[in-house]
Amino acid sequence: MSNKTTLPDRLGLIRTAGPVVGAAGVAAALVLSFAFGNRELFFHATFYSFWILNGLCLGSMAFILIHHLTAGSWSFVAQRVFEAFTRTLPIPAVMFLIVYLGTVLGGHHMYDAWVHPDSHTVKLKLEYLNIPFWTARAVFYFAVWFTIIHFFNKWSRELETTGNALITLKFRTWAPFGLIAYCLTMTFAAVDWGQSIEPEWFSTMYAPLTWISQGLTTFAVTTLLLAQLQHQKPLSRYIHVDHFHIYGTFMCGFIVLWTYMSFSQFLIIWSGNLPEEIHYYLDRSNNQLYRAIILILMLGHFLLPFMVLLQRRIKRNVTTLCWVAFWVLAMRLVDIFFWFVPAFHHGDTSVPWRDMIVYACALVGFGGIFFWYFLGQLTKLPLLALNDPRLYEALSPGHGHGAGEEVADHA
Repeated sequence: MSNKTTLPDRLGLIRTAGPVVGAAGVAAALVLSFAFGNRELFFHATFYSFWILNGLCLGSMAFILIHHLTAGSWSFVAQRVFEAFTRTLPIPAVMFLIVYLGTVLGGHHMYDAWVHPDSHTVKLKLEYLNIPFWTARAVFYFAVWFTIIHFFNKWSRELETTGNALITLKFRTWAPFGLIAYCLTMTFAAVDWGQSIEPEWFSTMYAPLTWISQGLTTFAVTTLLLAQLQHQKPLSRYIHVDHFHIYGTFMCGFIVLWTYMSFSQFLIIWSGNLPEEIHYYLDRSNNQLYRAIILILMLGHFLLPFMVLLQRRIKRNVTTLCWVAFWVLAMRLVDIFFWFVPAFHHGDTSVPWRDMIVYACALVGFGGIFFWYFLGQLTKLPLLALNDPRLYEALSPGHGHGAGEEVADHA
């Protein structure tokens, strides 16, 4: 059996076209930013794309750690996908570097509220929000993430090549510490990079919302990828419709968590009615586009997918579930747009149509490069960790031959 993965035609086409589409998208975003007379647009669009792609990478890292804590059947069939996503961290790191250089060299004013503060409230936070300390923290976050990703992927490759079952003890020993490190570093990173764009505002829900957003995005993309990979050996011998049912259930659960956290944040700020807090929602309801997005998120990010994913038959039909995953992913893009664009245009009531064009170009560009790199990583190992002794126990009850055909019958 080959120790590498052969990509299906659709994914092979994405990998082939990725570099060309990526270069064209990034170039278009850069050119349009200058054509619109606003070079900051490129940095804003890069940050928007970074937040999404970095979330996909780190969400996968979190699920790899959870996988090694639980060793469940749902995570074994997605293990290689999660691992390949974690190894894409160099791409978001380069994107963050672009935003960082723009910050320190004055290429944009995204963080000017604390880089050049004129508010007494912000000045009180300068012991924490200052360029040297902010830089040191960013280096620390990436160092922690790269370390976790390096060792867990290294051990996975060793287990694949040597079959040494004792390696699974390393997974179980270090996974809890890795998960704690993820929660802590992602909490501070979310505050440093996202919430600090509006440093006078604060919310205790911001970090949990970031974790949940990453998890939801990761499950939506993973569902779409597994639907493409389900017929590839050796995965086709073990994956079956119950796995897609589980991923649909997870998506539903994360949608409920996202709704709970989002509404809780709004309710706390509304009931407090404090001037330093309410501007967050005032800026996000001051034009027709933002008001429309609020309605879209209420209906499209919660009510519609929640009602659809409550239905068992939909979660057990791979084709239908993929359409739901596409929809959830689209809502995630809208939600992140709603997080940051009003912050970039604080108090501006105009509709940012030009921003939307540049953001789309940047997302296609950086996304094309990201997925080209991801698919290259995915081909380096088999789609299942066949030498992991926990695999057969997790997938043994009725999960053997014929499972792939069951999925095909429901597709």
